[in-house]
Amino acid sequence: QEWGLPFVTRLKRNHRLNWQGRRLQARTIGRRLTQDKRVYRFSGLEVWARAAAVHQPGVGSMTFVVVKDGLDGEKPTVKYLLASTPHLAAREVVRRYKTRWIIEVFFHDLKQMASLTGHQGQKQEAVYHHVAFSMLALVMIDALRKGTALSAPEVKQILQQHDVIINGRPC
Repeated sequence: QEWGLPFVTRLKRNHRLNWQGRRLQARTIGRRLTQDKRVYRFSGLEVWARAAAVHQPGVGSMTFVVVKDGLDGEKPTVKYLLASTPHLAAREVVRRYKTRWIIEVFFHDLKQMASLTGHQGQKQEAVYHHVAFSMLALVMIDALRKGTALSAPEVKQILQQHDVIINGRPC
């Protein structure tokens, strides 16, 4: 927010926001908004969502959205989202939230498949090199598995057997 970058985040149900002149929990605002549900279709998913303008103390006007679906591939649940852009449509907030999931998967794979978390170096240059080589290893694993039935762990194992990758890092 301080850098002027728009964001969408998920809120806990007990997070308090100012809505219609009162300070209420997200679940209370959500219950009141969902009395008049609108059904939207996002990529084949049945989703209902409602948006409202809220005020976050110290930040200003924002868009609050209550949505029920399987946004992260999980069973349908009620989620509360907050977008830094005021008066944004519920559909746009949900779309932005869903696009961030790709980033979450990327960092998960970077940690699991390319040993991003395994570096013990202290120097900034060494950390940069470790991150760059971890990303290179992940790109290499992903490129090699394209067009095959192999999973990323299987490709990593093959590369390790041929001494191309040691502990997730290219040699």
